Amino acid sequence: MHELCGLEFAHRMLIQRDSWPAYKAGIYAICHGAWISADFMFVQLIMKVQSDTCCCWLKSLSQWVYAERIIQLLILPKQGPISGNCLEIKEFLITLSRDDLCEIGQDVAGNTNEPDYSQALVVAHQRLCLAGNALETNFTSVKTFCFQRWFLALRAKVLGALVEIFKALSAIPYKQDNIQFGENMMVESHKFLKQITQTSFQLKRLSLEFDLIATSFIGMDCKSSKIIKALALSCSLLAVSAGFALYIPSLPVFETLTTCSLEISQNCSPTIVIQNLVGRLWNLDREICTNLCMILETSGWSQNCFHLQSRNQILNNGCEVKDVVDICRYAVCGIVCLQNEANKVHNEDNLSQITKNGLQLLSKVILKWIRIPFRAPKYFFRVRPCVGSELFVSNANTRNQDRISVLEGFHLSLHLCLQLKNKPPDLPIRLTMFYCIFYCVPKPASDGQNTEQMPSTSLAWENTDLVEMNERLFRYVTECSKKTNYGKRSRDNDIDNNGKLVTAFADFEPNERGQGFSNCLLDVSKFPVGTYRIKWHSCCIDSQGSYWSLLPLNAEPIFTDGQSLGWTMRTKIATTLAQGIAFLHDKVKPHVHRYSCQ
Repeated sequence: MHELCGLEFAHRMLIQRDSWPAYKAGIYAICHGAWISADFMFVQLIMKVQSDTCCCWLKSLSQWVYAERIIQLLILPKQGPISGNCLEIKEFLITLSRDDLCEIGQDVAGNTNEPDYSQALVVAHQRLCLAGNALETNFTSVKTFCFQRWFLALRAKVLGALVEIFKALSAIPYKQDNIQFGENMMVESHKFLKQITQTSFQLKRLSLEFDLIATSFIGMDCKSSKIIKALALSCSLLAVSAGFALYIPSLPVFETLTTCSLEISQNCSPTIVIQNLVGRLWNLDREICTNLCMILETSGWSQNCFHLQSRNQILNNGCEVKDVVDICRYAVCGIVCLQNEANKVHNEDNLSQITKNGLQLLSKVILKWIRIPFRAPKYFFRVRPCVGSELFVSNANTRNQDRISVLEGFHLSLHLCLQLKNKPPDLPIRLTMFYCIFYCVPKPASDGQNTEQMPSTSLAWENTDLVEMNERLFRYVTECSKKTNYGKRSRDNDIDNNGKLVTAFADFEPNERGQGFSNCLLDVSKFPVGTYRIKWHSCCIDSQGSYWSLLPLNAEPIFTDGQSLGWTMRTKIATTLAQGIAFLHDKVKPHVHRYSCQ
């Protein structure tokens, strides 16, 4: 009924040619989940604008609204058919029924067995991608529409992950109780169950990416921040639900799934997936957290790490998370029941039934989540450049300031300047400290890559290392603030995976112009000769102790690992050192001696 009222109200405004109030009404509809009303308004408004920028913006909104309308129609049949009074609204609803309902498995008359969720999500995913592409056609969108493109990309990734889960579920006859899994069917089921488990880790990463986008835009309103936190919680919930088989050790596929998770990444362990959800629910429902810890204990996984959250990212009870928390309670109780059932049986046929029950639980959790009305954050309609940072790097070797280089087998010493950019004059918080992390891998930048420096702002959401860098940087900042190890913080540089990844950290104290100066040392002594990129990410801490991510707004530094010292240069260095020692011994009065104590 509220959709029908919204349509009639929008129609009256458009008849009176009140385009600006109609646009604001469309924004209000999007922020409150009235996607059918919003679609009607933006379809009409897009024909009234003349500016190219406004046209691109409205086209993007129209594609996005269409995608969400498709998903909304999945639950619309339960609400009964809707009809309007005026002719134009009736034509719009008829067109909607004819073009859209057939895409989810429903005919125009409304007769259907069950909506095709997979097909509907595929259509919605495609439309979301088109919405992001529409903003790319505008030359000002590279920095101006950073939040909008990133948010649409994240929403598309979530729907894409659900599409993969539905495809795998459709290949497993988990709804038919009278079918016994033969050997061939068991092998196929294990293959698709492995795909679902891999999607679980993707969803866990998406939850961290929602955390990143929430902290990357300083000055975001509280309501929008809560909506994004709820989306992060949703991804964490779906990740645990999709990985249910990882917490039932008696399943035949358990060892295969465990090995697969460890091969993907150390950050893809089942423990981290659950503890990611525990960290989000800790202030919301301790009972669910207790059950999650019991799931880890029963399945034999360690509990040696917990998901850290910044002070400004802690979830509190509210309407944005209430429905998600209810589904969390349902999903966690379901996994506990699966564990209890598995402990009572040892027959392979009975264990296959537990696998079916787990897949049914996953399907129900996803359907419950889809039925939660999706509301857009109000910040989506604040089109402003993001507050970020630019990094300027110079070689500590004063003899070679033209380019950054280092001799083979030596450490790379850098002088750094971090500059805050796009800071609004009315920023309500005071930034007290900057931090930066540097990533470098021994893969030459010239191998199939362009060594020209390229800005990375427009592709922040496509940087596969950005989420992990932000997580590491946040842990480093947390350790610095807590002064771990009896007042000593963690090392400012580190080498992982036998020298395959070099990381370093730097601290900056900003001045009144938003500049900070520091230096760092990268251990690239094991890198072969070549040209390399240094990936970086920065953050800031405000006076309240909140953590804010600063997206990189300029290029990644490039350095050259040069040839090793030749014998001529080595001889010259040795001769110079010998001359210096001789001068100290013979010419300086009194004589300079150094005695070693044995």
